[in-house]
Amino acid sequence: MREFIGYHCNEANVISSAVKNGIYNTSEGHSHWLGNGTYYFEEEPDGLQHAKTWGRRKKRPKIISNKIKVDDPYLVDLEKNEHKIRINNLKRISIKQILELANWTPNDGYIDGVFFNMWDRIFPLTPIHVIRKWEYYVEDIDYELKIRSRMDNAIVLCVREKECIVKPPISVVS
Repeated sequence: MREFIGYHCNEANVISSAVKNGIYNTSEGHSHWLGNGTYYFEEEPDGLQHAKTWGRRKKRPKIISNKIKVDDPYLVDLEKNEHKIRINNLKRISIKQILELANWTPNDGYIDGVFFNMWDRIFPLTPIHVIRKWEYYVEDIDYELKIRSRMDNAIVLCVREKECIVKPPISVVS
């Protein structure tokens, strides 16, 4: 069993509903980093700050902090070499079939979201509940200087199985 602390940002009414009803918003569509799921920035490094930066896209942002629990067989941790190798090998042998099933075109952009969204159809016996990956995410200085980087600075958790989100939340940040 692995445990993580993550920060999720959304509109204040969505976060309030999640706290009250335990129903968390799911980002859906092939364009999302790692496919459908509830996205969190892992606590270290700078998860709260990344969630605040993400909140600038929202009219009335609010941040929630949750513990995420996942059994090892259901975690794809793309920071572990054995997980990277396994996923890349599976992608290599299945990507044509996946893209065809998803009606993907080059205009749709990155294929990662498509790959993980189609996972359950292609590999039904090996479900994924949480995907963990280092990513580059813009920071205040990047906005200020209008720069981009390829150096990863945030760990993203894509929670695909809602039962992995421990309720009630640890905290709510306005």
